[in-house]
Amino acid sequence: MSLWAFFIRICSFTENYHTGLLCGRLANISAAFIPVFFTHFSLAFTNREINKNKLLILGYFSAVFILIAGFTRYFIPFVRPIAGFNYLASPGPIYIFFTVMFFFYVIYSQYILIKGLKSSNSPAKQNQLKYVIFGTIAGYICGSTVFLGGYGIDFKPWPVNFIFIYTLLVAYAILKHKLMDINVVIKKGIIYSTLATLLTAIYLIFVILIERLFHQFIGYTSVVATILAAFTIAIFFIPLKNYIQTFVDKLFFKGTLDSLAKEKELMQDELMRSERLKAVATLAAGMAHEIKNPLTAIKTFTEHLTEKKDDPAFITKFERIVGGEVDKINRIVHQLLDFAKPAPLKLEKININNLLDDTISLLSNDIIKHNIKLNKRYSDISTIQVDPNQLKQAFLNLLLNAIEAMPEGGELTVKTSKTDRNQAVEVIISDTGYGVAEKELPHIFDPFYSTKDKGTGLGLSITYEIIKKHNGRITVESKVGVGTKTKINLYVSNF
Repeated sequence: MSLWAFFIRICSFTENYHTGLLCGRLANISAAFIPVFFTHFSLAFTNREINKNKLLILGYFSAVFILIAGFTRYFIPFVRPIAGFNYLASPGPIYIFFTVMFFFYVIYSQYILIKGLKSSNSPAKQNQLKYVIFGTIAGYICGSTVFLGGYGIDFKPWPVNFIFIYTLLVAYAILKHKLMDINVVIKKGIIYSTLATLLTAIYLIFVILIERLFHQFIGYTSVVATILAAFTIAIFFIPLKNYIQTFVDKLFFKGTLDSLAKEKELMQDELMRSERLKAVATLAAGMAHEIKNPLTAIKTFTEHLTEKKDDPAFITKFERIVGGEVDKINRIVHQLLDFAKPAPLKLEKININNLLDDTISLLSNDIIKHNIKLNKRYSDISTIQVDPNQLKQAFLNLLLNAIEAMPEGGELTVKTSKTDRNQAVEVIISDTGYGVAEKELPHIFDPFYSTKDKGTGLGLSITYEIIKKHNGRITVESKVGVGTKTKINLYVSNF
């Protein structure tokens, strides 16, 4: 987009026809990649398949085709003064194809974003998508007015001057709603972006100038030779460009983009492990009394083993009970280990009511300690395919949050029911605790966002990911001083 704006601006004031023709072609070649790149971004941002998307692949082939044919008369045969420009491109046959392709991918990318907005369960993600949609619509409308002059309509494209609205909306989304999880340091961000854009523009101009010099000395006239010469020069100077890029990265961010990305990924993994270990610690504490009972039985029998070792009935009973208690402890330990390590979904047919009871039993001590009244309102629900260990972690995180929100007591209600014509199971966990402020609700599922002093901000993020992996939905309603209600929908037909 920066390259398009740069070259189209030159077309508006240059007095040289050949400069106007070259910049007109470069501007439109740059424009051919804008909607394709944005379609790629839209697919990635809404977590959709990229590698097998045939329309995206076709878009890249079309853009490359325009790049190859862009310096021929079949794309832009000539430029002329019109619509306030000293020189503006006049369309050739390929230019008409480019126009259709441009608007098709503009509409397709918006369709992807709107579909992602409707299917998203995260308020934060929805806000991000809204700003991207409104911003890009404004940018495309303003920028596409240049096409009118190309097709002979003498309309001065004054809306182009308002493309900055797109930049403002996306910048606001980055700062306010953590678009693309970027934490922007304004000073470094502006300097870095300016240098990166300037570097790219200088690199492109440098390649064009060197190619022109080759053209003057060698005198070739073939379009293919022109493209091959420019391509060869570009490849030759790529190491220099990369060196300067690396220098800029290290100067302003104390590392390359790759090293910073790896550092961020390692930090996220570490925090995820920390949050999981916290959940495991809670699980272990809840299981302690379950392990104590088998140990008590084993200890009692071993104390009497010496005096009753010759009693066949005692030995038979000892083998049966002690063996069973050891198996029980072994099973509990394996559950704890399975719960502690991340793993892909291991689907089993289970009853959600029983899984909730198992999870609640782990927190029974905390419920009694905080003087919390527990209300269980279960409906008669058939089995559903889920990963019991991962779903138990999700329920555990939600129940822990509810308990922590009621340090001086309150009511904790766990309700299950069938919804969507019996095609889904709905679990509602509600409390009468502190509640969450309205301005904080859009961010509660964001990684590292926490309202607690000692929280990592990953508990609800992990819960959201677990529900998402089950193709379910999770929503939260809350009011300060009243309490919080969390709804989870798990669809029977998803697996």
